Amino acid sequence: MRLANSAHGWGLVHIVLHWATAALIGWAAWLGWTMTDLPRFDPATFVTYNLHKSLGVTILLLAALRLVWRVSRKRPAPPPAMRPIERRLAGVTHASLFALLFLVPVLGWLTTAAADVPVDWFGLVVLPQPIDAAEPWREWLEDAHWLAAMLLLALVALHVAGALKHQLIDGDDVLRRMIVPTRE
Repeated sequence: MRLANSAHGWGLVHIVLHWATAALIGWAAWLGWTMTDLPRFDPATFVTYNLHKSLGVTILLLAALRLVWRVSRKRPAPPPAMRPIERRLAGVTHASLFALLFLVPVLGWLTTAAADVPVDWFGLVVLPQPIDAAEPWREWLEDAHWLAAMLLLALVALHVAGALKHQLIDGDDVLRRMIVPTRE
């Protein structure tokens, strides 16, 4: 089993980063969806909001690590039967996913800064406030964060649908290569 990618498959590092990011997106999305129904001044609500923010910072850090790893390593060739339009769609989808992996957490960070609430990453590091508190900005940033998160989830669904199409209809190795590290 290789740590790095090969011309035929993804390496263990890429696969672990991919699935860790996917799991964190799911967890952060679930928290984001459910935390707004929690009682406003309950200590558990504060803990839940802070966990959501900590997951967002972790996603941001993983996205940066993934981007560096991806551009510094070769990528496996797409399946030979993959049509040019599918390759373009996959490229646009992947680029959009990466952009949103950065945008969604940054918008969340800016939202909390505009609300004058610090981001305390798992109780280890308090992030600096990138902007001053400003209620009109907070509302706009909150809406932008939500919209970007919904777009991210829609693209994740498209990404999953594409992987399942390759596995179940085309019968190529696209999904398997993201689960089983290359041995070559």
